[in-house]
Amino acid sequence: VKAVGVVLVAAVVGGSHLLLRQLPEHQAEVKDWVRNELGLTLDFSSLDAGWSWRGPELSFYDARVATAGDTMPFLTARAASVGFNPLRLARELVTRSAIGADRLTFEGTELTLVKTADGSYRLQGAPTNAATAGQQTIRVPPDIDVLVRDSRVLYLDAARNVAWSFQ
Repeated sequence: VKAVGVVLVAAVVGGSHLLLRQLPEHQAEVKDWVRNELGLTLDFSSLDAGWSWRGPELSFYDARVATAGDTMPFLTARAASVGFNPLRLARELVTRSAIGADRLTFEGTELTLVKTADGSYRLQGAPTNAATAGQQTIRVPPDIDVLVRDSRVLYLDAARNVAWSFQ
């Protein structure tokens, strides 16, 4: 049983390395997926894939995110990365379930995070949603780590009359 587990892990790690090396060649497909699945336009100067100490990771450089069809991005970053838990990724690939990230990292960005009256959060300047009365609510699953480095973040909470700036 242990031998089967070791072989399975080795196959997943080896297969992941092969897939990660080929991913930069598929930049247009990544952009199409973001547009079709999220309704957003993702633009970047380059895409890199590799392994960090926490597992596989996609890195986007000079990243810009805009509403599909809009030329003005609501989020820009010198670098942004999406990381995956290797064991969770293996399970999702084997069971053919939706692949989920476990961490997001932004570097060299400026953003304003607003706490709304109902306690949710929105990214100022993000696309509007009629269902949320003109506000795009950020729905980040609780098991995703979000890290912002070498950036400026402004946090606004009107209910508490709080404005914090972090750099």
